[in-house]
Amino acid sequence: MRFRTLKTELVYLGAYKTCPDAKQSIFDYLEVLDNRQRRHSSLGCLAPAEFENINNAKVAKLRIHKIGKHQTP
Repeated sequence: MRFRTLKTELVYLGAYKTCPDAKQSIFDYLEVLDNRQRRHSSLGCLAPAEFENINNAKVAKLRIHKIGKHQTP
């Protein structure tokens, strides 16, 4: 996580009335934008949502293939 980016994109632009408001805004930023949308080099330069979709499709395909092998005609 790049805290400089967080401050530039969120904290410096926000006018928070309470500490819980600020905490919720920062949580939303981290959870929604940074963790789900921003590309990560550790995931092959994919956004986490893209990475999960690709891997879920691969797992589903493997399960179908595995089930098909165990069925007798």
